[in-house]
Amino acid sequence: MEKIKFPRNRIKKMRTDLGLTQIQLAEKTGLSMQAVSSYENNKRNPKEEVWWKLSDFFDVPPSYLQGIADDKSGWIDWEKATGYSKDRLEKEIKYLVDTGRLDENADLQAKIGRAVQSLDNDSMDSEQGVKSQLDFKIRQLTSEVCNAFYQQRPKGESKGGHNSSDLKSGMTEETLNKITDILNQARWDIAKIPVHFDGHNPEPYDPDKHKLE
Repeated sequence: MEKIKFPRNRIKKMRTDLGLTQIQLAEKTGLSMQAVSSYENNKRNPKEEVWWKLSDFFDVPPSYLQGIADDKSGWIDWEKATGYSKDRLEKEIKYLVDTGRLDENADLQAKIGRAVQSLDNDSMDSEQGVKSQLDFKIRQLTSEVCNAFYQQRPKGESKGGHNSSDLKSGMTEETLNKITDILNQARWDIAKIPVHFDGHNPEPYDPDKHKLE
């Protein structure tokens, strides 16, 4: 049976450029020396999570480390994955650095990732981002409250709506309803607060255009 041939990766080159031995790279990344050797000699192909671990360590995108792309900065990968142009991401990084929200000395991949979070309103770096994160946390809290009031159903039972017979001892639907009503009202009140854009994110988030794959 013919052996599977993987693309020639850049793990060995990146390691030697840093002056590290296989043992040192293994220790710094939590991998075994045997695994590092196998990856470098194309005898094994790292799993996705290992590619990301190595990419984070070397501060390069997985595609560059895998040898399938020559863009060491990763801009092309980020553009394809997020829908944001390099120019848009660079402007957001500058905004975050200039306003003290992001460490100027952070590695490039971390900067780009934070910029994407900000533009997607997945961080509290803008008014809309704060609103989005609060909505998420309130929904999460509501779920935790319901879990605190209702018993977990055995495996195999219907996962339909709960009823009073599912309540834990000492819990009442009246109290639960009052708490969830307050939380839902808070979500509604926060959603109605107008957002004042300051120039760094002037357009509303478009989930179709900027959806992460």
